[in-house]
Amino acid sequence: MGLPSIFNTTNGAEETLGIIESFVAELQDPQLWIGIGTNILFAIVLIIIAGIIVKVLNRIVENYFTFKSKAKLKGKKPKPGNAKRNKTLINVLQNAVSIFVWFVVFVMVLETFGVPVATLLAGAGVVGLAIGFGAQSLVKDMLTGFFILLENQFDTGDFVRINTSGTTVAEGEVLSMG
Repeated sequence: MGLPSIFNTTNGAEETLGIIESFVAELQDPQLWIGIGTNILFAIVLIIIAGIIVKVLNRIVENYFTFKSKAKLKGKKPKPGNAKRNKTLINVLQNAVSIFVWFVVFVMVLETFGVPVATLLAGAGVVGLAIGFGAQSLVKDMLTGFFILLENQFDTGDFVRINTSGTTVAEGEVLSMG
């Protein structure tokens, strides 16, 4: 083995130009741009369909509670808190529907562009489990909030006074629940 075969004798500038030329040639490929355009168009269609689905499902939730309250009121006087409770439940269910639909669409758009969604969801599950252990009080508060809604303890528009050990911590009107 001679000395010239050990060392690389190619010029670094020539290699860089070759990489740039191959990159430019790849960018000039029409199939690349057709694929990108198709993916963007599909993502836009998904977003438009998701917006329509969210509006329809929100309308269904609202109509369900309106129909339910009218069906119960045939010949009866309405209970004082029913309207406020229905409004609160409508807001909570509409928010849940919106979050679910937009999450599914977000995952579908990522999948369209070739992002490995399964890997991201698995990683998010592990991170969510770790955060869940660290945020047990937050989870406890969320469960308490669901029971407040289900047991109809108070609703949007009610005046509440929050006490801890006989001392008033906060008081005021409930503006929204979510």
